[in-house]
Amino acid sequence: MMDLRRLLIEAIGRRAPLQDLHALLVAFKNQGGGQQEAHDLLESMRIDASEEEDVILELMDFVVGYCSPSWRIWW
Repeated sequence: MMDLRRLLIEAIGRRAPLQDLHALLVAFKNQGGGQQEAHDLLESMRIDASEEEDVILELMDFVVGYCSPSWRIWW
């Protein structure tokens, strides 16, 4: 399975577009990753990285479904 944490940290560090970050979460799900696992990972990243907190919170919204239906990852 993909190393989601490493990929997200790299992508956020290079200021990848939100669509690319979303695509990483979708790929994680498609490889069998779970919603709770993704949420827990993002929560731990949020605590560790205050500078990127807004981006991480946006990704958490996609994971829990607090977003437009077209951005929702788990239904």
